[in-house]
Amino acid sequence: MISVICVYNDLEIFKKFIVSSLGKQTAKYELIQIDNTKNEYKSAAEALNIGAMNAKGDYLMFVHQDIKLCSERWLEYVEQELNCTQMIGIVGVAGRSEKYTKTVSNLKHGNPSKFAGEIRLKSIKEVQTVDECLFIIKKDVFEKYKFDEKICKGWHLYAVDLCLTLKKNGYGNYVLPYQVYHLSIGYVKMNRIIIAIKLGCFPLDYYKNLKDIIKKHKKDYSMIFTTCGNWNTFYPILIQRTIIIIYGFVKYVKKFFKTLFIKYY
Repeated sequence: MISVICVYNDLEIFKKFIVSSLGKQTAKYELIQIDNTKNEYKSAAEALNIGAMNAKGDYLMFVHQDIKLCSERWLEYVEQELNCTQMIGIVGVAGRSEKYTKTVSNLKHGNPSKFAGEIRLKSIKEVQTVDECLFIIKKDVFEKYKFDEKICKGWHLYAVDLCLTLKKNGYGNYVLPYQVYHLSIGYVKMNRIIIAIKLGCFPLDYYKNLKDIIKKHKKDYSMIFTTCGNWNTFYPILIQRTIIIIYGFVKYVKKFFKTLFIKYY
């Protein structure tokens, strides 16, 4: 059985998305809901560790409140896949690795919906890390490692950190081919000027968490691949953010002049 653990801060979205799609599942499951509408919990690691303590399933599925499973047999298929795969660390629905430097995923997100990743998959694929929107781990494995509340002090990268820890200890992390829908696109849309000023489209606490995770894992990894970017563990994050902005600006200018040339010539 899969125990589904979800922290929510919007009861309406929680019921409309994950609760609604779970109600249609053919497989037996357990739902552990964690109410954070009053901001009782200061980090995902804290809240999810508490939720996992009460789980009775063989597998723990950590999921965002605005996720929909796109098949009534989704949990059934996933459980069958997990039972056949050895030395599983974490399985998710989107991820990256040295082999797959662009996001591997069949997930759709946003409104109107579109594929979140650049690479589709027809079977399970091994990656370095997975996205936090939905991921699953065996309960007995989680009990050995858990989320690092000292490093993951906010609401970002807690799955990435755990993936890196598990991979270092001989486990494999994977992306599943089964489709889900995620209402959120994972970042706040901003114009290019604001992105340039902020040196990125993610909140400051994301980059702070990233810096701490790189410090923790830099002895074991030269690169950390995440669905929100690929990060070198040697160069400072600020320099990497600046390079990404400059590269994006140059790419935009080239595209602009190419369009202009086609239009007038």
